[in-house]
Amino acid sequence: MPLHHSAGAGGETAPEARRLTVVSYVVNLGYVVWFWVMFAAGYWVYSWFGLDPSSSALSDAGAGGWLAALGYGLVVGLPSWIGAWIAQHAYRIGGGLAAMVAVVVNLVIAVAWLTAVLLGM
Repeated sequence: MPLHHSAGAGGETAPEARRLTVVSYVVNLGYVVWFWVMFAAGYWVYSWFGLDPSSSALSDAGAGGWLAALGYGLVVGLPSWIGAWIAQHAYRIGGGLAAMVAVVVNLVIAVAWLTAVLLGM
C-alpha cells in the first residue's frame, strides 16, 4: 500500500486531511498551558533527587536522574508528539506537503525539548 494516497481506508477525504493538518499545527498552542504544568512537574521531579533546578541537571543524580530526565523530556514534548501523530495520519489520507511539513516541525520541536531536558538546559 502506498504511503501517500487521496483517501484512507475509512473513506477520509481531502477536507479531512486538511483539517487534521491544521489541527497538527494548532495542537502546539497547547504549550501555552502545558508549559506551566510541566514547569511545576519539573520542580516535583527535581525534588525526588533533592536537586535545585536552577543549579543542577537531573543527570547529576546518576542513573535514576537520567531515567527521570528521559521520561520528563518525553512528557514535556507531548503536544508535539501528538501533533506529529495527527500530521502523519493527515499525510496518509492525502494531506500532501503541508502535512509532511507538520510532521517534521512537530518532531523537531519534540526532539528539541527532549534534548534540552537531557542536556540539563
